[in-house]
Amino acid sequence: MPPRTGGRHYDIAGLIKKLEEIHKELGDEKDEKEKNEDDTDEFTRLKKMSAKQMTEIRRMITERDELLSSSGGGGKAAVQMSSRIRELIRNAHDLHGKMQEKLSKEEKEVAKGKKNGKLTPEDLEIHQQMAELVSKHIAECESLEKKRYQGRAGGRNGTKGAGVNGEIKRTAMDTDLAPIDLDPDVNEGLIQLRRNDEKLDEQLDMISKGMVRLKGIAVDQSNEVKLQSVMIDQISDNMDKATEHLNDVKTNLSFETFCNNNAG
Repeated sequence: MPPRTGGRHYDIAGLIKKLEEIHKELGDEKDEKEKNEDDTDEFTRLKKMSAKQMTEIRRMITERDELLSSSGGGGKAAVQMSSRIRELIRNAHDLHGKMQEKLSKEEKEVAKGKKNGKLTPEDLEIHQQMAELVSKHIAECESLEKKRYQGRAGGRNGTKGAGVNGEIKRTAMDTDLAPIDLDPDVNEGLIQLRRNDEKLDEQLDMISKGMVRLKGIAVDQSNEVKLQSVMIDQISDNMDKATEHLNDVKTNLSFETFCNNNAG
């Protein structure tokens, strides 16, 4: 018989069963929600994984370079780290390949204009920018991984020639590239700034072309003024000559009139 408490009967087994059913329902909803989030946010997950990979690769390159710069040249430890770095870079290429595959699918979805798709053209542009950024980070890490050994060529224990043939003055953690795990809102703001810069550049180009046209017009007008100035000088000279001729004619007529009057 079920125990009594305060005049009420409690079926413990029934309550436990009910709790298990509620837990299962909530668990199923949670799993479904996580699955949907994974399906709709796969690119973001790949981006975050790439960011962690790049950070780890840069950290290991920095540590490897410090070993190579030591008096012992790093020895076996540096060789092992370099091997591990190259392995991580290969993994980064594989992950970037998955990112490109996902991006291709997204581009097709946006091109088809799927009504149920949550990805907007603006989101796609951000993903394209991010995939390109990841590719640049990988290329830079590959260059950093190779450059130190190239710098040690001809030197001994990494102490000679490193400053001539490509020594890395900054650590591998230092980069001019934007961070991969940049906040989407910040990244969207940067893209908008780039669009504004492009529009400003277009307007400046139009102004520059207008200035060139105005300069051409001004040069043409200047040449026209010079030509007209020469013509005016010629007209002025001709007027002076005509005035002088008229004065001569007038003088001759006055003299002849005077002579005729005296003769009469």
